[in-house]
Amino acid sequence: MPVFKRIGLGAILGYLAAGVIVGASLSLGFTKNPDKLLHFAEFGVVLFLFVIGLEMKPAKLWEMRGDIFGIGLAQVVLCGGVLAVPPLALGMSYAMGAFIAGVMLADSSFRHELEANVEPFRGLFLGLFFMAVGVSLSIDAVVANWGTILIAFPVVIILKAAAIYGILRGFGSAHDVAVRAALALPQAGEFGFVLFASAVSAGILEAETSSILVAVITLTMVVSPLVERLAPLLIADKAGDEIEEDFSDAGGRALVIGFGRFGQVVTQALRLRDISVTILDADSERVREAREFGSGIHFGDGMRREVLRAAGAEDADVIVVCADDAAVAKDIVNMVQSKFPQAELLVRAYDRTAAIDLIHMGIAEPVRETFESGLRMGRAALRAAGVAEDDAAETIDDVRRRDESRLHLQVQQTAGAGGDTLEQMKKIKPEPI
Repeated sequence: MPVFKRIGLGAILGYLAAGVIVGASLSLGFTKNPDKLLHFAEFGVVLFLFVIGLEMKPAKLWEMRGDIFGIGLAQVVLCGGVLAVPPLALGMSYAMGAFIAGVMLADSSFRHELEANVEPFRGLFLGLFFMAVGVSLSIDAVVANWGTILIAFPVVIILKAAAIYGILRGFGSAHDVAVRAALALPQAGEFGFVLFASAVSAGILEAETSSILVAVITLTMVVSPLVERLAPLLIADKAGDEIEEDFSDAGGRALVIGFGRFGQVVTQALRLRDISVTILDADSERVREAREFGSGIHFGDGMRREVLRAAGAEDADVIVVCADDAAVAKDIVNMVQSKFPQAELLVRAYDRTAAIDLIHMGIAEPVRETFESGLRMGRAALRAAGVAEDDAAETIDDVRRRDESRLHLQVQQTAGAGGDTLEQMKKIKPEPI
């Protein structure tokens, strides 16, 4: 597996190759009857789909319904996925049930805990499943049909890439986007292993036919990284359009996620005290502009665990979430609390509702982005109206105390809202502080 990862082919092909070697070289009970091992290892597919479901929040799925049932459905039909429906219906109903269960739990506060608990078993059983596919592969069938396989796999790549490009262009995507997607997704995909194994178990496919198809899928996966390199030949050159990320200099005591107007001020305070800072932002243009001024900023999605780890989240003393999107901030908070609990977590709140949500999530003092500036403006207005400096300061302190008391009351009133704090807040009658 390490060898296959190092050469860029991924762990799945490594497991498959290991299974082929074991099946060809060892005479063990499960190599003589791989169907039993395959059936047992399919539990890995169940866990795999369950974890995927955890990442698919119902609200997000509904928001993307046009892409899912438009572009997605069109791709399935044009790429021949309809042929996979019978084995899917017969052999994968339990796996689809696991996926739906994951989707139902995606909005749960236990989502990251579930993922952490399932992950070791998912990897174990999924690896065992792909090894079982390799063990069940008929080398004789592959050798006997090598000519057909060598012709079939480039045809699959060309047809699928053409279908994806045509679909995306038909749905209004730009040429560059359609080309990148078509060249990034021309492979048949590892889920084909699952479908063909289910089809053999259901008696829809012969074992020999399945072996040929598995060989075709494998070759498309091996070649796909090379196909993706063709993109510059088909896309007009746009210098600086992409950012090659390098986290080699990451690992400061503080990790700031989001480098907009709010995050920039936070970062200045840290740097003035010579505190090492790693900055993460998902806006490529902003990252490029910041780098022109020597700012140590990295491009990356703060909601992805591997990106946070690469940015030094495991060793950070403090992680400051400065994202301006309330939903994004909540996702980052969930991730950090689950995976990087050693760091003190400070979070920007977009508004009062977001602040209450964050308090329910365990953030003791979320920073509302306009509250302090509003108080400062109020103090200036008092002074302009002729109020003495001491009296103006006392009045602002009183406003702050009353607001904190009201916020504490609203936190209590919205306790148990289950993530729907906005609806609960609508039920609270507005009153002057």
